[in-house]
Amino acid sequence: MCHRARCYRTRLISQRKHKYVTVTNAPCEQNIPLVVLATEQPIDTSTAAGKAFLDMLGVFAEFETNLRRERQMEGIQKAKVKGVYQGRKTSIDVDQVGALRDSGKGATEIARVLKIGRASVYRVLTDIA
Repeated sequence: MCHRARCYRTRLISQRKHKYVTVTNAPCEQNIPLVVLATEQPIDTSTAAGKAFLDMLGVFAEFETNLRRERQMEGIQKAKVKGVYQGRKTSIDVDQVGALRDSGKGATEIARVLKIGRASVYRVLTDIA
């Protein structure tokens, strides 16, 4: 029987909001207090103050993740303006897919010939149409 759940690193559980909610709420739903030992002073969710403090850690971790994402998007936009950022090169030759389709081949056969996924073939065919 588990009487107390322990956590040694809060950063790992709080980088994504849904993971944080799942990890912190699961023990509480079973009336098992979560004790976070990663901080200088342990956080015990069996108390109101401990639960509130852990929730604040989650909020700030999500805030930090969102800031990092915003900075990344700003960097990508600046690189695009400079012409440095081109994105990923296309791995599927659209003309080849179209030619095979025009020759009467089905999506499964096209996927096999070009060594790509069938869903990718359908996506290209939808874009062509």
